[in-house]
Amino acid sequence: MVAPFYKGGPRRSCQSIAKKGAQHVLISMAGDETILVAADGTVYTSPAPKGTLVNSAGAGDSMVAGFITGFEKTGDLQEALLGYLQWLCLAYSENLATLAEVEALLSQVRG
Repeated sequence: MVAPFYKGGPRRSCQSIAKKGAQHVLISMAGDETILVAADGTVYTSPAPKGTLVNSAGAGDSMVAGFITGFEKTGDLQEALLGYLQWLCLAYSENLATLAEVEALLSQVRG
């Protein structure tokens, strides 16, 4: 079951949660996009990578782990948002993702 959003959709929901005191609000829209609203109100988005989903178990945990790792490494929220893709590759692979698979997904969303 998907949690209901406030009127205005997921972006407005993220902004509402951030206004209530959350440092950063990160939400995945599965095959659509990922939205990050920063503490200062800046909205970052990343399109979902294309490919065949093999196993989505743990995808949410992986997204958060990748975001935190990316932010710890760079201190940059936009780069941290892309950092989750390194972990998301696991959902598109039957085994551990290779460096080539990670780079292919990153190049897909970076354009």
